[in-house]
Amino acid sequence: MISHTEQFQELNQTRQHETRGQQLDLFQPITPINLTEEYWFFSDLHNLFGEAAFPTNQAMEKTAHEKIIYPYDAKPNIQQRFDFYTSHYECIHHEYRLGYLNFKHATDLKLTRYACWSFLKHIPNTIFGQTYFLAPVIKADMDFNALNKIASEYRRITLRSDLSRAEKILAGILYSQHANYKEFYNSTSLALFNGKTYNDIKEIHNIPNKQNETLLDYMGRHTLHARIAALYRTFEKYNNSTNKTILHLNEILCNELFDKRVTMINTTGRRPEQDISQQHIDKVKKHLNNTEQAFIKKYSIKKIR
Repeated sequence: MISHTEQFQELNQTRQHETRGQQLDLFQPITPINLTEEYWFFSDLHNLFGEAAFPTNQAMEKTAHEKIIYPYDAKPNIQQRFDFYTSHYECIHHEYRLGYLNFKHATDLKLTRYACWSFLKHIPNTIFGQTYFLAPVIKADMDFNALNKIASEYRRITLRSDLSRAEKILAGILYSQHANYKEFYNSTSLALFNGKTYNDIKEIHNIPNKQNETLLDYMGRHTLHARIAALYRTFEKYNNSTNKTILHLNEILCNELFDKRVTMINTTGRRPEQDISQQHIDKVKKHLNNTEQAFIKKYSIKKIR
């Protein structure tokens, strides 16, 4: 799988620019202004993100119409009226490579920044690409390190949701055995954090120990991923075991958490207790929502033709 660094470089390299005169009304006396519009080719994005994000199993124009979503709360006003979908892509014919095939004088699309984001918006595991296209409304000329840091925070949103589902399964198992979820949750933290409790980790990172607030809402993406993987592996082993005691469930989960701890250290060079954010997950959600709304407001009305 291509790395985020390679994605960043490829998206920068494949970004195209076109300078043209601004379209003015017939009776507008002002001299047309030359505008520089940026765009990406559908073929390049297909090669980078794959068939799921930029499909080629139907006409590219039809794909664009289906993928570019126009939010109801950001419709252009009467002065900005235009065909929204076709204004965000332009058909051209040129020579390009698509996967392992070379095409000559074939159909391709120029896509606006908004169109590119719309294609990726609902595709799993494309949060870095989504953040790349959102970046101008966060900070101008953002470098890779800053972009990757923000994308990692946004990635926590999906992982936290995935973890919530796994925790509900665990809670259901414990409920059926008349066991206390909170006590079980706290006891297994020692395996993931090498003998430290969740409260220990909160104290180390100066996270307020508020009632009904869990460390899960502050875990970084690698730690979240580690706990998710450990839980689902535990469910699989527990379901296949004849020993259905809570003690055995605890033993399996502790072993899996420690195993995922070792894996995380080996693959990322970071320990789970280091991968903790200062931002509560709700603040991250709010930041992403505000960023998307600002992006939609600015870029959804930009034309490519």
